[in-house]
Amino acid sequence: MMSGSFGIPGLGMLFFWGLLILLIVVLIKVVSRYSDPRVNRSPRDLLDERFALGEIDQQEYQEKKIMLK
Repeated sequence: MMSGSFGIPGLGMLFFWGLLILLIVVLIKVVSRYSDPRVNRSPRDLLDERFALGEIDQQEYQEKKIMLK
């Protein structure tokens, strides 16, 4: 007869669902990290991109380029 207590099988199921949720969270973090192309770029590359897009002018570009050396 089953007494309806939580017991060992219940702990196994809880562990299984916890592990599954943890796996999904880690997978989402890994995928989102590699989806951003700026993650592995150098500061100089980002500065060049900002200048090319017109976010900074030539004077600010030259000043920041000197600072990065």
